[in-house]
Amino acid sequence: MQCLDEGGSQREQIWKANCNELNHLVPTRGSLELEIRRQDRASMQNMAAATAEESTRHETSSTNTSLDPDNWAEFRSQAHRMLDDMLDYTAGIRRHPVWQVV
Repeated sequence: MQCLDEGGSQREQIWKANCNELNHLVPTRGSLELEIRRQDRASMQNMAAATAEESTRHETSSTNTSLDPDNWAEFRSQAHRMLDDMLDYTAGIRRHPVWQVV
């Protein structure tokens, strides 16, 4: 922020004094860049800590993990019920309003 130096009237001196006070409140480009760098560094440190924690948690979990269901018959039954529900909804979709408020 720049203050104009226009003379010595009382009004202009007050304006310059107020302007000079504002110069201390407005961050400079350099101070903003330093703050952004500080925040980026803190963010990177947080991500590194989270990654280290995740890898530690992964190492301590059982090594024999599988995405297969424990009980295939129960999974098959649940999948058929889900498919039936979707088809029932689709078959009766014209009974529902076009727009519903959430």
